[in-house]
Amino acid sequence: MKGFIVEASYKIENNKPVIHLFGRLENNESFHATTKYKPYFYIKSIDLESAKKLLNLEYEDTDLKNFEKQNLTKVYVDIPSDISDVKKTFNASNIGNFEADIGFIQRYFIDNNICGTIDLNGNYEKEAIILVSYYIGINVLNALNIHYGWLENYPIERGIAMITKVFEIFFIGKKLYMILY
Repeated sequence: MKGFIVEASYKIENNKPVIHLFGRLENNESFHATTKYKPYFYIKSIDLESAKKLLNLEYEDTDLKNFEKQNLTKVYVDIPSDISDVKKTFNASNIGNFEADIGFIQRYFIDNNICGTIDLNGNYEKEAIILVSYYIGINVLNALNIHYGWLENYPIERGIAMITKVFEIFFIGKKLYMILY
């Protein structure tokens, strides 16, 4: 069954990242799917031995090449935030990196060719309510001193998922506009 992804996030569970996808199925029901995925980035294969001396990580040879036609090796880390520290360690030893700036969720989407919809297979349990608690916009609205009572007071018992993010806030003249999704 096809599903439209409305929100994607991840949580660290048992020291491993678990991706959570929230959305709407083609039959108009809400879904929440989870999957495990390992964060990674690339280094030049010629730097592999130097990297191994610095850090004991999981490395994988690939068929990929950079723009200079040099082979690339995949470097896996335990959790997405580790990429920054590993990258700093490698940079200090003149080991460059590739695609370390791609966010974890975006990396998952790219690798799995997900462009907003997903085919879901397997068993599922129907829930009366899915309430997505991850709402970036609240802090933005608080900072602008904007009343958002419509969000807090929405009747949850109606059993629908709510809008989860403020995508863009801008002013035209003195009017505030918010693009939500």
